Parts: sequence; structure tokens; C-alpha cells
Amino acid sequence: MLKKAIVFSLAIVVLLATQALAQDLDAKKQTSLGKYATAAQVLEMVQADPNAVTLVDIRPVAAYYYLGHPKMAFNVPYLFWTGKWDEEKKSYSFARNSKFPQAMSAKFKKDQKIMVLSKAGVRSAQAIEMLAAEGFTNLYNITDGFDAWLKLPDNLLTRKTDPERIYRKMQ
Repeated sequence: MLKKAIVFSLAIVVLLATQALAQDLDAKKQTSLGKYATAAQVLEMVQADPNAVTLVDIRPVAAYYYLGHPKMAFNVPYLFWTGKWDEEKKSYSFARNSKFPQAMSAKFKKDQKIMVLSKAGVRSAQAIEMLAAEGFTNLYNITDGFDAWLKLPDNLLTRKTDPERIYRKMQ
């Protein structure tokens, strides 16, 4: 009972912080759903009750594996690395994962509370917009992204992968 009260209290804090955060948020990180959290807030929720939070890391597969990821995070990449050089941008290009909405629908309920993690909160906002168009209603953008998650103490980062949480198992 105490655990549920703590999770409920944290959910209220996240809701109130979401409203305050939205006022100062970079337009590229805003979503039509208007639900936001910081990496620190999500980590607090996970530590209070790991089963109360669904975390989806939408970074490319290589980033999930090699840079690490929160151990409870599912990986459903929003973008794939193409291996093609973009002369204009002076970097390698990425292409949208055409199966992203289907993979998310196959794994999660459309009204499920899901925290969406990208590198810095911009691509997660784009992914949330795509999913909102598919009927998802309870998606939170982690606005400071993986960059902020890395800096948290006790951040639960790992490079080990649970086969049930990786993209190839969801196809």
C-alpha cells in the first residue's frame, strides 16, 4: 500500500512538473499530447516501483547496445542508421523505421503510460507525434533525454540486453 502511495505521489509530482516544464520547453520537444518528464523524474518513479513505469528507448539499435541503456528500457528504434554519407549535413544519415508504429502497437497498449527516451528529447517528440496519430494517448516525452540520464547517480544503466526488450524480438 505504501508503495502505491509513493508511486501515486510521484505521478502527481510529474503531472505538476509537466505543466511547468511545458511553459519553458523548446518547441522541438513539445508534443500534441502535452505530457513531459525529466530523466530524473522517470528514474525516481522507476526506483519507487519498477512495474509502474514503461520506458521505451527509441535510439538506434547501436546506441542502445554500445552506449548502454536503462536496464528496464525496451528498444524500439524510431530511426535506423543508413550508412550513407550526407554531404550537405557532413554526417551519416538516418531513415525512419517504417515499422515503428506497428512494433509499438504490437508490444504496448495504446492507453498505456509510456515514457519515451531519445538522445536529447527532440526525436522522442517526433516519435510521440507519429504514435499519437496512430491512437496512442499516454506518452511522455523525456525532454532532457539519454544525455541527462547518463549524468544521474544510480542511473541503472547497462549494456546487457534482455532478449524480450530488444527490437528484433518485436518484429
